[in-house]
Amino acid sequence: MPRTIWALLVASLLPVVAVGQDKAKKLEPCSLLTADDAARIIGAPMKIVDLSKKTCTYGEYRGKGSFVNGGVLDRALFFEVTRYKDSQALEKAWAKDTKSVTDAANKDQVLTGIGDEAYLVGRTADGKLTDSPALYVRKGTVTFSIAVLLPPGHEPVTLSANARITVAKKIADQL
Repeated sequence: MPRTIWALLVASLLPVVAVGQDKAKKLEPCSLLTADDAARIIGAPMKIVDLSKKTCTYGEYRGKGSFVNGGVLDRALFFEVTRYKDSQALEKAWAKDTKSVTDAANKDQVLTGIGDEAYLVGRTADGKLTDSPALYVRKGTVTFSIAVLLPPGHEPVTLSANARITVAKKIADQL
């Protein structure tokens, strides 16, 4: 009788253990990087202007308020996140994405304490951010990037490297 009870107990726990070991957590870009995060990075209000399975774009239009109504994107923040099936595919994509920042001339772009490897590109000689900075992060089999585009004639904003680094660390810690 006790063996039967143990067998039933073990059998009832197997589905719970199997569900607990399900596939890697689904990545939802706009949940990982919010409109508030985007606003902190840009220094101005941002809203979702485009989202897909692995990207989330925040922006603000000038003019008539949207692209459909003839507006012009005044500022944009592009967030892309990808989970790779294996480390070989990850290494190939990561090497391609970060080729220009991993040479010896750009070692000051390396960030520590964010994921397994991280780079911030797009700084001027005095350390300020240009109008198109980007941040690349790799953690485990996931990579993500946060890129900003400020077209000519954009409304004045105050880009924050510190906010970008803080947000990137927050996202990496969630992965």
